[in-house]
Order: sequence, then C-alpha cells, then structure tokens
Amino acid sequence: MESLTALIAALILVGAATFIFLRAYRAFFNPKPLTSSCTALAVLLVKGLVSLYRALQMRRIALKYNILSLSVDAKNSIKDATSSFVAFGSVLLATFGLHETDAIGGMLVAIYILTVAYVALRESSLVLLDAFHDPELTKEIESVIHMNRQVKSIKELKLRRAGQFIVGILEVAVDGDMTVRQMHAVVTELENSIKKRIAGLRNLTVKAIPTP
Repeated sequence: MESLTALIAALILVGAATFIFLRAYRAFFNPKPLTSSCTALAVLLVKGLVSLYRALQMRRIALKYNILSLSVDAKNSIKDATSSFVAFGSVLLATFGLHETDAIGGMLVAIYILTVAYVALRESSLVLLDAFHDPELTKEIESVIHMNRQVKSIKELKLRRAGQFIVGILEVAVDGDMTVRQMHAVVTELENSIKKRIAGLRNLTVKAIPTP
C-alpha cells in the first residue's frame, strides 16, 4: 500500500505538470501584465522557505526509516521549494516589464514536477513489480559473502523490498565434502554477517549447495 500510494501520487503529479505546462505555454504567446505582484512575491518567498524546511525534515525521517512514500513527498517538497523560488524570480522580472518570464517560470515549474514524478514512478513500480535495483547494495552483500573462505561462488542472490525492509534469498556453492554441521555453520555465519552489515535487511534465506 505504501508503494501504491507513491505510485498514485506520481500519476497525479504527471497530470498537474501537464496542465501547468500547457497553460504556461499558451500564456507565453499571449503575455499579460501582472496584478498584485507584491503580494505574489511575498507569498512565493514565504512558501519557498516553508517548503524547504519541510522538505529537509521529511527527507531526514525518510532516510532514517527508509519510507518510500515519505521520500517521494520530500523530493516533491524540495522541487516545490525550488519552483517557488523560480516563480519568485519570474514574477520579479515580470514586474519590470518582461511579461514572458512569468510563462517561462511556469514551464520550468512543470518540468521540475515531471522529474519528481519520473523518479517516483520508477521507484514505486520496481517495488510493486517485486523488482530490486540497488547495484551498490548488491555489491556490498557480495563482498561480505566473498569474505567467507568456505564459499566457492554465489549461485543466486535475489532481493526485494517489503515496505521499509529488504528480504532476500541467497544460494552459495560450498565444498561437497562438507558435513551437514559444517554447512549449517556456513549458512548461519553468512546470515549473521550480512544482516549485521546491511541495515534494513529483515530476512535473508541462505542455502548452501554442495559442489564437487
């Protein structure tokens, strides 16, 4: 549900960005003088500062607890703060007679929103499709496995996200002359060492496959 919420939010962002871009594109060819520009400047400045503070706080919590939907919202707030400052600059220039800058600012804001939506769609889709894309984390797990001299090779390593946690299946090749007790010791050592090294790894099923 957490990933599905992030996906729905991303789709809404795509619709909002498309609407904003089309309106700004039409306004670019038919610019009009702004009214109440001082009020708009004050609102945009306050909104940008508040959004920036909110984004930094949400990002800190999202990274701490690895919450995808909150991370998406944090990225959206960062873009929101940036877009507010971009809008502030465009409105400021428009007050000096450059009326087209208001429409240009609107198109830039729409592009910012689309970038947030793209990242959210990609990350949430991977989770919903039971896929996992984190090459650095995979390499880190493989390095821990290769530190065990009893392991000949890695036959299979499958990881996926379950909410804020990571679960996976690992199959390694070991010496076929090992006893059951020795293989159990290898499996237990791998489970403990990987869980200790990788934060957020909730469950890892390790299988030792005897090979000649």
